[in-house]
Amino acid sequence: MDGTVEQAAEVLPQLLTSVQVAAWLQVKPATLSRWRGQGIGPVCTWLRPDVPRYLRSDVEEWIRNQRAA
Repeated sequence: MDGTVEQAAEVLPQLLTSVQVAAWLQVKPATLSRWRGQGIGPVCTWLRPDVPRYLRSDVEEWIRNQRAA
């Protein structure tokens, strides 16, 4: 292997599944789905109508914005 896959993994943003994000936030996937519908959760990227993905950086930013002042 010439390292191309490893190099691409370093350059491309990390996409997370709903299950991964829900586990990270310690909520149920259904809660994350409800937040998507209400427009109050982390920014979501839709690869297809049934394939939501989250950029790790978007989830991290959303968490920072949830902090109380």
